[in-house]
Amino acid sequence: MKQKILAALGLALLAGGGVAHAQQNYNGVRVLVAADDSNKNSIVRSSDVYHRLQIPLNEEMKRFGYTAIFPDAMMAELEWKSPDRADKQQTIGMVKQACQDANSRTCPRVIVLVRTMASAEDLGYGTRAKVRMTGELIDAQTNAYLGGWEAPTLKFNAPANCNQICLEDVVGENSRKVALNLSDTLRRMLDQQALGQSASTGGAVTGQSAAAGLVNTYKITFEHMELTEIIPLKSLMENEFPMTEDISAPMGSGNFFSLNLNTRAKTTKLLEWIPLMLQDRGYDLANFKIYTGANGDIIIDRIVDSGFRPVRTGSLYQ
Repeated sequence: MKQKILAALGLALLAGGGVAHAQQNYNGVRVLVAADDSNKNSIVRSSDVYHRLQIPLNEEMKRFGYTAIFPDAMMAELEWKSPDRADKQQTIGMVKQACQDANSRTCPRVIVLVRTMASAEDLGYGTRAKVRMTGELIDAQTNAYLGGWEAPTLKFNAPANCNQICLEDVVGENSRKVALNLSDTLRRMLDQQALGQSASTGGAVTGQSAAAGLVNTYKITFEHMELTEIIPLKSLMENEFPMTEDISAPMGSGNFFSLNLNTRAKTTKLLEWIPLMLQDRGYDLANFKIYTGANGDIIIDRIVDSGFRPVRTGSLYQ
């Protein structure tokens, strides 16, 4: 079976190899940059300063190959109203709810939480404005904490006796510098997470060198199949599927079982490999329906039971 999967991967690499190297490394990973503005001293998302930061920041994220989901556009499509301030839990909950519709336009993969603090230091003859940005990266699908970050503090000259309105004007006027500073920090953080296909793995499809994406968690459900049939399929996914990280034991009863598969492979690849796996075990694909459910879960349903059961080979305790 591995030869079939490797052959399919090889054809895909051969067909797309010339294009892949010309593209950015991140392959359109959907990123939502959201304000963590629950602290009353932070810059609120409804302020002019925050919006002046958002525009160049999203431009920079797009430039590096990300798909930057603009929060205002997402809220408009969902017909939601953005709160003036929200903590991390509220923001993550909002994204979870937005992803329930499985609509990529409103469902980011990575949440970048940004807390922006602006302060003024009175120098006697003038004012020095400071902007400090900190935050976290969260995998919205798996809830994995990808890391915390802090962009270098930026300092700007401001007039003497600069009040809060004056401070916001100074920060707003320098918003592009702030956005460039932040986007560089985020790019380095996301690069460490290996979000996209690495250019160095063009000739490799298995092993550690192929681990070039976020770990995806899939719930794979088997309907109208027996546990004795599922165990060998679980073994094939664990040992034969490229990029498998971990797989749980099947759980369920009767003719309904499910397991969790942690893999760096994309959904489209799994949907290519699962039919090959069933064929490898001798099943007739005409008797099966394979489809995706909520949150990208994969369902393997035997719609016609012909009575066929694969013959066990090798040692009973192998």
